[in-house]
Formats: sequence, structure tokens, C-alpha cells
Amino acid sequence: MFQLILFEFKKVYKSLFFRLMLLLIILLIITYYIFVYMNTVRTDHLIADEKMKISQLEQTIAEQEQSEGNSVNDINSDQLTKTQKKVQALEQKDWHTLLDIEIKQMEPGMSQRMDLEYMGPSQWPSFFTEVSFLEKYRLMRDRDIAPVLPIHFVSQRTIYDVTYETSLLEKSVLEYSNKYSSVGLNFLNRMFQTSLGVIGAAFFVFLFGDMFTKEGLGRHGPIHFLRTQPLHFWRIMVGKVLVALALSAAVLFGVIVVSLLMGTVFDRFGDYDYPVLVYGDDFTFSFMNMSTLLIKSVGLFLMVLLFCYLLLMFYSIITKRAVLAIGLTLATVFIGASLSEPLGALDVVPLNPFQYFSVVDVATQELAASLQNFNISFTNGLIVLATASALLALAVYIVTQIKLRQGLILLRRGRHDHQR
Repeated sequence: MFQLILFEFKKVYKSLFFRLMLLLIILLIITYYIFVYMNTVRTDHLIADEKMKISQLEQTIAEQEQSEGNSVNDINSDQLTKTQKKVQALEQKDWHTLLDIEIKQMEPGMSQRMDLEYMGPSQWPSFFTEVSFLEKYRLMRDRDIAPVLPIHFVSQRTIYDVTYETSLLEKSVLEYSNKYSSVGLNFLNRMFQTSLGVIGAAFFVFLFGDMFTKEGLGRHGPIHFLRTQPLHFWRIMVGKVLVALALSAAVLFGVIVVSLLMGTVFDRFGDYDYPVLVYGDDFTFSFMNMSTLLIKSVGLFLMVLLFCYLLLMFYSIITKRAVLAIGLTLATVFIGASLSEPLGALDVVPLNPFQYFSVVDVATQELAASLQNFNISFTNGLIVLATASALLALAVYIVTQIKLRQGLILLRRGRHDHQR
């Protein structure tokens, strides 16, 4: 078994196509990091904005003093003090003070709405959004975690914000809430949100398609050669799947290392305990550490890849053509994933393996909240994908045995006709 796995490893590693695809992955990561870095809001930008506000407030206060004598509007004076304090916190990168300022601005309004508001979907800002962000900022303040800027009111949004007062306000909220961060862990999370899904699964199917689709079952195919050796069929198939999964995990590990390295070199590593919002049933919520989210995302995505590889193996045995097998696999994945969301409210949807391809949204239960079906969860995803993979493996075994028996029958008939 070990020799077979080693043979498959060498075959893939020596492939020029595999090496070119690895180079492409690195180039894509670098390109995407440049994009994220350029769109990351820096403290310098916020300091400039806040200083402009200070100038406007000072001008307003000066005009009031001239027109009203020594009387100055207390609201403007308090606002000036808060803004100056915010600038000082930004300059010193004092995140505890910065978050504390934001929390104190949010708390008075929250206490007035606490017993009156509905937690569910509503006009922005929904009560759920305000409560969850207030709690998130408190956690970050207590842990002294650097926030992803900006943190002001307009940058706060959840999936329960369904309507907006004006289209201009909607545009502003969508723009400010779509935050970028060049910090290592935050960038990696952004990478996972973008790539660990249908697109990522399709890429890996394309990357390792040759391993399954070029192993013909005929007399001149490599599988036929392997079957002439002292190896059982299940060892050949299990070896291929193990190699594909091991190389997939290695590629993902490489993506993690490159992403974190770039983030650390050009910004900083990040906070492993950065709180990530997790949606709960009946409009409840909790928080998950960033590190936990990343680990869960990788684990669930590897299960997605296992399912895809077995699906590819199934089609390759039926069609015996590489392009057709890869095409059918990709078509099945795209169609299955696209049909999952419209059918999300059905009771049987949690049993659909394609429902769990958006691994980050599954881990945070954002997908479950958007579909209002909290049976779609990380644990159920692992169970459903494992069960579907086992059924596919059984189907692969049955179809292969049928194909091999048909081949043996035809071979015997050919020998019999030749002897006659």
C-alpha cells in the first residue's frame, strides 16, 4: 500500500501541469493580497477624516462664541472632546480606548430599544445588528484586539438588514461594511471566504483530474497493469483517494503559509482570538475565535473534496474519457450548488451534500440563518458529506466490478473465437 501511495505521489509531483498550477496559485494569492492591501482602511486615512471634523467643530464653536458671547453649545464641545480623544487613540493605536469610545456611543441608544425592538429581519440597522456589534466590540475591548477599520455605525451590517431608508444609505452601508484587512489571519479568512466553495472544489477537481480519469480499465490502461500486480482493487482506489486528499491538504497548507507570511511581512500576523459572529436559532448569536473558524473551514472543505474526488472517480469509470468525466463532475457540482439555495427551506435540504460547499458560511451558520434552516450546520455537514462519500465509494466499487466482469466475458469470447 505504501509503495502504491508513493508511486502516485511521484507521478503527480513530476507532472509539469501540477507544478504550473501551483505557480498559478501563488500568483493569484499575491495578486489578491495586493488588491486587499490597497483597499484596507488605514489609521492615517481615519486620522485625516477626524482632524477635518475637528477643524469644522472648532470653526462652528468659534462662530457661536462670536454670535452668542461666551455661550458655547455643549453638544459641539462634547463632540470636539470625543473626536480629539479618538484621534489620539488612532495615532497611538490604542484599540481599547477607540473601542470604548464606540461602545459608549452605542450604549445609550441600545438601552432605549432593548425592550421594544424585534430581533429579526428589518430595516437597517436591525436590532440584531446593533446588539451583536455592541457585544463584539465589548469582547474586542476586553481582549485588546485590533479591529478591522472602520468601526463606525455605518460599517455595521448583518444578513438581517434587509431594507434601507434610501438607496444612497444602502450604497454607503454596503461599501463600508465590506471591510478589507491585510493582516495575516484576516486576509486568510478573506481568502477562504472567496475560494473555499464551488470555485475551490472545481479547481481541485481540475488539478487532480488526471489521477482518476487517465486510469483506464482496458487491457492497456494503468489500472489493468496494477491489477496484474499483487494488489486488490480497493487498495488501488483507496491509494488514489488518499494521495489526492493528502496533496490537497498540502496545497491548502501552502496557501495558509503563503497568506500568513505575506500578511505578517507587510502588516502583522493578526489575533487568533478575533471574534467572528456565529448566527443562532431564533435570532440568537455567539462568537467564535478566528482560529477555530479557519480550522473548521479547512476540515469541512477537505470533506467536500473527498466527495468531489469520489464523484470524479465514478464518472471516470463510466465514461472512460478524461474531459467528459471532469466536465460531468463540474456540471454536477455547479448544478447541485446552484439548486441548493432556492430549495433551502425544504426539510430534506440538510441531507443535500451540495448545500455544504460554502464552508465558511456553514461554519458561521450564516447560510443557515439566511435560509432559516438551522439543521444546516458544521456537524451535519461532516456527517452528510461522509455518508454521501461512502455511498459514492460503494457505487464506484459496484460499477467497476460490473465493468471488469463484462471485460472478462468479452476477452474470453475473443479467445474462444480465435481458437475456433
